[in-house]
This record gives sequence, structure tokens and C-alpha cells, in this order.
Amino acid sequence: MKKKKFLVFEDLSTSGQWLYLYARSKEDIERRFPEFYLFDVPPKRFDAAKAQIIENNPDIFIFDIDNLHGLLKDYVENRQKDNYIYQNPDKKRPFVDEI
Repeated sequence: MKKKKFLVFEDLSTSGQWLYLYARSKEDIERRFPEFYLFDVPPKRFDAAKAQIIENNPDIFIFDIDNLHGLLKDYVENRQKDNYIYQNPDKKRPFVDEI
């Protein structure tokens, strides 16, 4: 099955980070990254400037879910002890799409 590009948002409490993840399905991402927000349609907060930043920096912001590298790989290796939402997915707050 061919992978598709998905837009996700990692909430860092006081800020956040937009990423593109390539995966076979939304469920693959939701299973591996329950703490991330996943979008079928980009929210208002995600504009062309943010998309351009991601596309201009693929090593930092674009990942294949089966071949993680860089910051996201480090995050995955450390999140079990560091990420409250990963440890408690039922505590994830709704995404607020306000500009």
C-alpha cells in the first residue's frame, strides 16, 4: 500500500510544531502518535507560510513513519518518560483553531 502525506501538529503546551508524516493510513499515525493532532483538512492556523517552512526544511519537518530520523526519532525514543499526553492519551485537549 502506498503511503500518503498527513498533516500533524505536535502540541508543546506553550507552542507547537507542524509536521508532515508519510504513512499508509491515519490509523497508523494515531496508533504510533496518539499525542499528535491529525488533520484531513488543514486548519485555519496552518497557512501557506507554514507549509512553505515545512517544505523548505524536509529534514526537520517531513518524516516517513517507518523510517524516523533526527528530532522526531529522538522524541520517540524519549517520549515514554517525558510526554504526559503519550502516557495519558485520555487527557489530550481538543485542538483550538484560533488565529
